[in-house]
Amino acid sequence: MKKRFVLALIICLMIAMLTACGGNDEKIPGGNDVTPSGPATNGYAFKTKDGTDIVIDAEFEQFKKALGQEKGCFESPSCAFGDLDKIWNYGGFDVYTYQLDKIDYVSSVILKDDTVCTPEKVYIGDSADDVISAYGDPATQDSKQIVYEKDKMKLIFMLSNDTVTQIQYTTRKVEG
Repeated sequence: MKKRFVLALIICLMIAMLTACGGNDEKIPGGNDVTPSGPATNGYAFKTKDGTDIVIDAEFEQFKKALGQEKGCFESPSCAFGDLDKIWNYGGFDVYTYQLDKIDYVSSVILKDDTVCTPEKVYIGDSADDVISAYGDPATQDSKQIVYEKDKMKLIFMLSNDTVTQIQYTTRKVEG
């Protein structure tokens, strides 16, 4: 289990580094690359056990109390947003944040095991058919992932042998 966690963390970090350094066309005053959208979204949101929606591109501080004490936090200088990128570990899921002017914003929520699920009750270990039954036709699909797009975000179900191995709520703002 520990090897799977380390491998998943390495893969997530590699994906974050590769996509974060690609840049995009959205600008805010001062030259930063993204404009946080605030808490209102029409996209998908991860729901905590107490019912709080964790919204992509919203300020992270408003969600910290609902999440409780993190198990760990990793931070590194950002190559895309100017300040720090952080990964907040909460056991069955991680919250990835980026900083603008010392404020943390949610860039991704990655579900890693079956102790948590989507609001539509899709878990790690469910089949691709279960995902499509819950969410309908995806924007894209292949043998490795099912991708849904809504607002300025993606909901990605990573697959292995037609089984969900990871669920990612992520911003599309870092796409090049």
